[in-house]
Amino acid sequence: MLRPRLAVPALLAVLALASPLAAPLSAEEPLPPKPEPAWRAKLAFSFLHQSGNQRARSGSFDGLYRYEHRGGKWALEGGGQAVVAEKGKRRSGERWSAQARFERRLGRRLKASAGLRRERDRFAGIEARQGSDASLEWQAHDTEQWKLALLAGLSWTHEEPRQGSDKKIWGALLQADATGRLSPTAQWQSQVIVFPSFEDPNDVRMTGKFGVNATLTETMGLRLTCDIRYDHEPVPGFATTDTTTTAALVARLGKKGD
Repeated sequence: MLRPRLAVPALLAVLALASPLAAPLSAEEPLPPKPEPAWRAKLAFSFLHQSGNQRARSGSFDGLYRYEHRGGKWALEGGGQAVVAEKGKRRSGERWSAQARFERRLGRRLKASAGLRRERDRFAGIEARQGSDASLEWQAHDTEQWKLALLAGLSWTHEEPRQGSDKKIWGALLQADATGRLSPTAQWQSQVIVFPSFEDPNDVRMTGKFGVNATLTETMGLRLTCDIRYDHEPVPGFATTDTTTTAALVARLGKKGD
């Protein structure tokens, strides 16, 4: 046993040696929390009803959901659209479509993606059309005023017309998406997609969407959209071009990542 006169110096020596070791542990800051995943959803509705001398009804729905993983390394996006029109008791228009896309970030401006899509447009002669693609997307321009993204890849499409035999098409997918700010509460957006065929140069389809969005509140807004669909070789007996113009009320939901 240490004598009393030696115990105090020994205790001071132990504390002096232990304090430098304990200091880094006490001074170490806790690791920052991982960023939360981000998601957003948009729902758009429109409806028109006429009675009296003219009896007609039409409605449309457009939904979009996007989920981005922590850090933005990958994202999953899906959506659907539907348009129905009736004149009197007769259906005069009907079209619906759905799509999904998985994205994997390869660099600050480059992404790899894979997409699935399906649509039905019986009034354009299409009983069903489904397809898939593998693509690369490049963010060509990204500022607060406007953004431009270009996507290119390989595409496969299976088309079932209302008359005639089915078509299986190997081709390309070329897409351009642009958005810009008109004012603090309004912005414009556009999308152009081209589906050229490797087997038949004349078999080209194109879709275009052009719209203006206006913010009413933090979660509500108004949107005016014009859709254009062009098929250079349509089903026999049907026109090459279809257009749809809608004014819709938009509800926005979401959570921003940290």
